[in-house]
Amino acid sequence: QAYGHFAYTAPVRQTARYASAGSTSVYLYHFAASSSVKGGADHGSQAQLVSYDPELRDVSDTVDEIAGVMHAYWTSFITTGDPNKVRGRFDERPEWPAYNSESGSKLIVFGEGNDEIAGGENEGVVVQVVDDEWAKEECMFWWERTDLFET
Repeated sequence: QAYGHFAYTAPVRQTARYASAGSTSVYLYHFAASSSVKGGADHGSQAQLVSYDPELRDVSDTVDEIAGVMHAYWTSFITTGDPNKVRGRFDERPEWPAYNSESGSKLIVFGEGNDEIAGGENEGVVVQVVDDEWAKEECMFWWERTDLFET
């Protein structure tokens, strides 16, 4: 878990922090649906959902909805630069706020508590907007040590 925070989570969040300080719109997310019996989401396990893969969508109605919502956000972002602009079939999804670390930003979480992909029965929450608190302490730990391995 420590390596995951060091190699993946902290750099992504740091990039979002720096990029959002400029004029660029940044949209930060956390994919939280468990994808293995070990618990937690494996790196890259959201790809089949984003691409609206029928094989994975058949796992359950909730997984199908998570996939549909993710696909809708990504399609809108790819075509317009804004994940909220194109509404389409999944127009009931919440507004994905642009990330801004200066204002105590928010991010979007997909599939928190869902373990159906891993063979469980918990549906969890399809999508929700939350305060940027996930892994904050862990990221600060690594950011404070950045110059130790970048010099």
